[in-house]
Amino acid sequence: MARKRTIVGGSNPSPPVSPSKNVEGQASSQPHTLLVLKKKRQQHAEEEQQNKTLLVKRIIFGCVVVGVLGVLWLLYGGEMGLAVPSLLTSSPRSSSSNDNEKAHLDILKYHADVDESQRHKSNILPRATLAYVTPWNSHGYDVAKQFNGKFTHISPVWFQMTLVSSSDVVAFGGEHDVDENWVKDVKEPSPDTGLQAKVVPRVLFEDADGNLFHAFINDRKTLAPVMGQALIDLCTKHGFDGITFEFWTRLAHINMAQFPLVVEILSVIGDMMKESNLELIIVAPPGKTFNRQSFRDLASHVSFFSINAYDYSTTSTAGPIAPYEWVKKIITDINPSKATAHKLLIGLNFYGNLYWREGMKPVVGTEVVEGFRADPNAFKTQWLEKAREHVFHFGGKNHRSSFIFYPTLASIQERLDLFEEYGCGVAIWEIGQGLDYFYNLL
Repeated sequence: MARKRTIVGGSNPSPPVSPSKNVEGQASSQPHTLLVLKKKRQQHAEEEQQNKTLLVKRIIFGCVVVGVLGVLWLLYGGEMGLAVPSLLTSSPRSSSSNDNEKAHLDILKYHADVDESQRHKSNILPRATLAYVTPWNSHGYDVAKQFNGKFTHISPVWFQMTLVSSSDVVAFGGEHDVDENWVKDVKEPSPDTGLQAKVVPRVLFEDADGNLFHAFINDRKTLAPVMGQALIDLCTKHGFDGITFEFWTRLAHINMAQFPLVVEILSVIGDMMKESNLELIIVAPPGKTFNRQSFRDLASHVSFFSINAYDYSTTSTAGPIAPYEWVKKIITDINPSKATAHKLLIGLNFYGNLYWREGMKPVVGTEVVEGFRADPNAFKTQWLEKAREHVFHFGGKNHRSSFIFYPTLASIQERLDLFEEYGCGVAIWEIGQGLDYFYNLL
């Protein structure tokens, strides 16, 4: 049973505040006596020194802010006039709320605080928690070790799979990223519960134009076992406990009539891995290509499904990353039974998005904290009741020209409660992007 916690809302980065121009004092009119002249000169010298000191301080401040937040916000964080979508104005909890006004200050103060009594214990068990780790956010490698006991499965994003054209050969890229000492470390049992995480690296199927896949479909009875054996051999070589296979999401170029063949291929691979005492986790997109029937047909053949329940909004449509009702609909559309709901690992983003007039930029926890630290007063915080996410406005009149979505304790807990209600597990993308106090909720 997930532990209920008292939550204080969210966080995100801020634009730099450009130093205001210094205006030096104007020269006084000519004095009528030497005494007045001397006094005026002395006063002018003191004012000039004060102005120089103030200017130096402002220049230093400007350099620090630019260094923290980068050229992007320096260029675009001002008067942008970005249109605010309706999702940002529909039924918000007022930003005058005490909780919301201080949300970013709480993040600044508490983001690194960890409940040591719960560091190696899970609030999600017996349901699974899959944590992705990427080489480009290396903090995740440390998180996986520092919070062992929180995660049942760790998926380092290391491998790419291709089919060698005109042959029954599977090739893997990415083996240079494998860190066998780290694999050994993250599989150490939790000191509190004895839970031992399973390492199930992600393997991304690559077929840019679809030609190999169509050849694969035509010869699937031969190639499916070849792929299955290649994945088993990869696990045996490196001591992995299974594979997180991103295959389904790579099939945009095929038609709906071919998806039953995809189910057939993955069933063969899943059965082969199960016979070798290995797990197969299928990465699946929300939507019509992966549906209720797909889940039911595959559920007995694979261990879990990692559902990408984020990226609802895009660069062209600014808004929440994973609106609550949308995430709920993903679960209810699949409609798992009580016996199979645990196989659904619903995606939970630990990254955010910055929107400004020119587009969108992903942001991670360290950027969020440094942004708040640079200027805590630059933000207006808003809780979106319908989306159940926080948004942080900054720039322009009334702090409305740019805004950032980033997960908060409040938004994370809302989703963890939802997953518990339906008996689903969690798939975090990805732990190198989050803040340490997020893990108190897991």
